[in-house]
Amino acid sequence: MRYARADLDLKRQALAQVFPDVLGAPKAGTMALHGTELTKSLGHRLARYQCKVCGRTFSNRTESDDARQHRPDINKLLPRLLCSGVTMRRAAWILACSYNTVRARSAWLADRARLAHREALAAGEHDTSYIQFDEMQTFEHAAAKALTIAVAIRWKTGKLLAARVGRIPANGHLAELGKTKYGWTTNESAAACKAALTLAGQAAKPEVTVACDRATTYPGLVASAFPAGVSVVPYKSRSFGGSADFDPLFKLNHACAKIRADLACMARKTWATTKKREKLQDRLDIYIAVNNGYSFT
Repeated sequence: MRYARADLDLKRQALAQVFPDVLGAPKAGTMALHGTELTKSLGHRLARYQCKVCGRTFSNRTESDDARQHRPDINKLLPRLLCSGVTMRRAAWILACSYNTVRARSAWLADRARLAHREALAAGEHDTSYIQFDEMQTFEHAAAKALTIAVAIRWKTGKLLAARVGRIPANGHLAELGKTKYGWTTNESAAACKAALTLAGQAAKPEVTVACDRATTYPGLVASAFPAGVSVVPYKSRSFGGSADFDPLFKLNHACAKIRADLACMARKTWATTKKREKLQDRLDIYIAVNNGYSFT
């Protein structure tokens, strides 16, 4: 049976008054067994109960986050597939569900991934005194519609602290095409960098060093997003010394390379191109949660 939003709110209020915690111990004598229901996706039957006060029935999944999902069984595997170079259509084929299910569930997973990341930052799981920061580029729909992704990592562990997407004008031989055909002239690089640095700043210790490349705008953006104790160390992307190559931003470049390898829409040459940058942001947030080892499903 489907309930309207207002009915669901009334249902929750009634359950909250009688059963403060549906999954916990209810008040004695306020509910009774009311048969079972078959959940095909879970592969077993669930007991249902009836409230003696309001007469409504419910199960142990009534107040769970995935209560109204027809395929809650895909929530564990879908993030791993999306972060393993698998396209959304191929993930739908592997999981034996529709593409629309994968698309809708990706947005739900992204919300939970963002919440898990905020909680991890607030709990101090990624507190660090050394952060690496830079931008990587991709595109939306066509190569002339360029996008930037501001990425910040914790150097010691390689955990991702932030990844924010923004529009930038195309460069090189595609610059004129992006301007005339698509009107792609907005530059959101500074806004994306500031958003990523602000989020990464939640993991910064009182004395923190931010390593980045030699872009002239980075020192000012870092200073505005981090506490007073921040010091900025600009590096060239790769320097050569002696007989061996040395890359001072290796951890960050390695993280960016993993993103390109693990997200199908981020590959250099791909037909799984990003169609909406908001969806790319969702995919990146899921990737952060999977890469950092959060339990968010």
